[in-house]
Amino acid sequence: MVSLNFAAAGETHALLARSGSCSKTGNYTTPDGLNFTAYCGEDIVSTAYYDTPTKKNFTQCMDDCSTENYRCWGVAWQESNSSCWGLTSDHAITSANLTGPSSTRDIALGNTTQLGGNTSCPYANNTILPTQEGLDFKLACYTSIDEDTLSPWNLEFCRVHVETLEECMDACAQAHPRCQAAMWNPGLMAGYLNCFLKNDTGPLVANTNYIYHTAVAEYTPLSQGCPTYSNWTANDKTFDIKCSKQITQANNLTFYHQDNITACIDSCASHSGPPACEAVVFDATLDSGYENCQLFSDVKMTDDSTNLNIAQFSTATSSNSSSSNSSSNSSSKAWIAGPVIGGVVAIGVIGFIWFWWKRRQARRQSPEEDSSDTVNQDKNKLPATVADPASLDALSSLTELAAQERVELPSEERRVFEMGADGNMCKH
Repeated sequence: MVSLNFAAAGETHALLARSGSCSKTGNYTTPDGLNFTAYCGEDIVSTAYYDTPTKKNFTQCMDDCSTENYRCWGVAWQESNSSCWGLTSDHAITSANLTGPSSTRDIALGNTTQLGGNTSCPYANNTILPTQEGLDFKLACYTSIDEDTLSPWNLEFCRVHVETLEECMDACAQAHPRCQAAMWNPGLMAGYLNCFLKNDTGPLVANTNYIYHTAVAEYTPLSQGCPTYSNWTANDKTFDIKCSKQITQANNLTFYHQDNITACIDSCASHSGPPACEAVVFDATLDSGYENCQLFSDVKMTDDSTNLNIAQFSTATSSNSSSSNSSSNSSSKAWIAGPVIGGVVAIGVIGFIWFWWKRRQARRQSPEEDSSDTVNQDKNKLPATVADPASLDALSSLTELAAQERVELPSEERRVFEMGADGNMCKH
């Protein structure tokens, strides 16, 4: 019997020395974290092969193995025609099933400790579980949601790899648009990407072939509508609030969950940068995701929207504004009280000026004048008194707010998300 002399992991066999992509790449970690050990110039038993070859390069061959919807143990690579095979049989688990030197193929095997796990439910059924984001989930052990897979804007793939159920729930809480449930496959039988995000809460189906545990999000509705004041000041920065608007061209900074637009503005004002935050989009409906407060810089364009409100940094301040320096209780009341108080103060000052002028005119009139003469003289004196420049300036500053200049922004485009024609970006 011929004794086979296998090359060490990541090296080329001495009998088949060549400078192919395998020897250049060596051991490799995919973008989603799956580690591969390369066996250059080797082949593996034929029963390990699964699918027909596709045209790729060596690293893409391993990348795709980590994102398949089945458990892919490794890959076989043939550089001469850029062919890639997935290895799914248990024969691909260890290097003991390598068949010796090959002049045409290379093998890369995934880390077996990363391709399996404890399939038991980590908590009691119906347990309410919190997340780091603050969103609670209700656990349904050994169930799955067969359809309604979410296609998040912020993920390349519709699934992600996680080590725990909690990580899967966190991925759901951070997804855009709104994720309704997180379905976890702890045994990785459905692939290395073992966390499935769902855009519906059911129906929940008992497991049949693979083991899943599903956690359904429990959203708390937020108050809808537009604030009654048009400005909000936080950290000495004033923001203009515009309702039923959205930002269509800007640089996205980050997301938060907030209960109202003023708290969202506070997040923007305290953002460390760089770049500095200059605008927010707030979604009270949570349709865009649990993280409903989006921070932007370099805003280029806005547009009309049904459910979204925006706030942009302004160098000009308005009398119809509120501040985040007030307590949380008083700030909620300011949605109504802010503009009312401002209006009352302005009317009171105007009334005082009018009352002072009438008293001054009355003192100038003689006691012999009757009431009709007084009225006539008052009418005659009114234009001369109001025509005083100082008086006109005082009244103008109280009764007419400064108009805000409309500026047409440049047409340079920088979109936050560019979705495909079918509305989906991620790969299934």
